[in-house]
Amino acid sequence: MYDELLLFYRATHIPVSLFRGGNLVHNVHGNKQDYNIPMFLFEGLPADLPPFWQSRLTEHAIFGGMEPDAGELILLGPVPLHELTAHHVIAIMREAGRKAEDVSEVFQYFSNQTICDESMLPSALRLLARLLGRELAGEPAVVTYRRTTGVPPIIVDPEEDQSDPVMEAALLGAIRNGDVDGLRRMFNLYQLGAGGSSRAELPPIMRSYIIGAITMMSREAVRGGVDYAYAMKLCSFFMDRMLSARDSRRQSDVFRDAMLRFAGEVHRVKTSLPESAGPLARKVSSYVLGNVYIPLSPTIVAEALGYTTSYLCNAFRKQTGMTIAEFVNRQKVEEAKKLLDARPGSVGRVGAELGYTSQSYFSTIFHRYAGMTPGEWAASNSL
Repeated sequence: MYDELLLFYRATHIPVSLFRGGNLVHNVHGNKQDYNIPMFLFEGLPADLPPFWQSRLTEHAIFGGMEPDAGELILLGPVPLHELTAHHVIAIMREAGRKAEDVSEVFQYFSNQTICDESMLPSALRLLARLLGRELAGEPAVVTYRRTTGVPPIIVDPEEDQSDPVMEAALLGAIRNGDVDGLRRMFNLYQLGAGGSSRAELPPIMRSYIIGAITMMSREAVRGGVDYAYAMKLCSFFMDRMLSARDSRRQSDVFRDAMLRFAGEVHRVKTSLPESAGPLARKVSSYVLGNVYIPLSPTIVAEALGYTTSYLCNAFRKQTGMTIAEFVNRQKVEEAKKLLDARPGSVGRVGAELGYTSQSYFSTIFHRYAGMTPGEWAASNSL
């Protein structure tokens, strides 16, 4: 059964939990911190469950389940009904009776979930049943979830909510458009990311707001053309930084750094090609910029994007006037310049970090596009 549960998760990205005799015995999900979440749901369910059912966790999330064999329960979810903000997650946590310290964990859990509507979840349950050699007839029964007692619900003072939807829209729009200068102006105007010298730790709920904002930034970056996998890596990187930041100054720094980095990545995508470049060329650009630290060739790029090498090379050259190999090398050289500016003493390592197996070849490519060798570039910028 475990193989079928894993196959289902890989196909749908809906978390699956298996209970036997009231105990959680198996859990399939991309986040290793989510084991408590299905347990909280299970404890809020009635003792006698129908063989096929679904339930709501506020108006923001749903979950469901079935009984594959006597004494067993498979629970799917919870999954969001729409894109969640930190406010939505806090509402879910109130309903589930989770502690305030768990806000970051729960937000991370939902950040990579598949968005489902109430008609999709029964279909997902039927699909899983078929994988297990069973059939689910009719429509799922509606089960009421009741929060377990013993954990005080989260209480948020409405007066503490300082969110400004106009400012939020402006910030996210700047990220989506790659407007780094506009972001800096807004930082100065609204005093954003100005944590000062305070060593006080932000409340868990405020930390969750910032983590939620980082997730929204990553999605806007993807909409702006950044490679999805690369945006998710950046999202995880900044979430980890936020979780390890122990005072308001460092947490504010993470917030500011994340906005600038996501906007910068969108700007890099938008300016890496001529304005006349078509969607296919921009798809290539997005993938290359998101994978600049690995070895890249036209064949590797074509296989990753699902095209034949000859078709993609011809289309890219027609739309941009350059070959994919030339574009890859140009972007790697631009990244090398940044690395050499930040670490002038790393000349011998930069080429290898960017996927070049030959230092002499890397130096040749660098000189071709920068007009000087990596060593000369590092020396000129360290004066």
